[in-house]
Amino acid sequence: MPEVTTPNIVDAINATQHAGALDAASRGFISYTAPPWGTNTALLVSQSEIAVKLFLPLARNVITGCAVNVSTGGSTLTGGQNLVTLYRGDGTLLGSTPDQSGIWTGTGNFFANFAGGPYVVSGGPNQYCWASLLSNGTTPATIRTVGQNQAFWAVGAGAALAGAAVLAGRIGAAVTAPASFNPANLVQTGALPYWIGLY
Repeated sequence: MPEVTTPNIVDAINATQHAGALDAASRGFISYTAPPWGTNTALLVSQSEIAVKLFLPLARNVITGCAVNVSTGGSTLTGGQNLVTLYRGDGTLLGSTPDQSGIWTGTGNFFANFAGGPYVVSGGPNQYCWASLLSNGTTPATIRTVGQNQAFWAVGAGAALAGAAVLAGRIGAAVTAPASFNPANLVQTGALPYWIGLY
């Protein structure tokens, strides 16, 4: 299983071209939103699917699953409506994790494989995929986000971007993951991007 640990500050020196690629491989990940230190938290909004862009540094990426950190468990989560979904860069669905409604009531690092995977996704300079978070219930799960100090690292000029150029945005109201979405229609979120790791 990949490690979700606090890397040494020396890792910052090993920065690569894209935020998601910073030292991800040494932690067992293909990509992640940003290095997993200095995190904040943000409550997911029920029936609102949020997509996060993850850059893919390798020409060929074999993606099996994902990791998230739940800082406050949800309550009365709706079965079948709490999951992470993997999409290609154009918004085409690849696969979702099994339902996490019985898991995201707890706290900690959680790993889940995408059903039907692993998925081979092409990467390289400026190539990326999307991972979306959906948590529906009386009180959705609170998921770790990147820290304030990492906001520009993970988002870049996101506050001035729109559509497919954003690094984190709202797909729309949902109780299940759609078969596809149009990245050009993403709505920029005001919160810091959620932390997601792909392995």
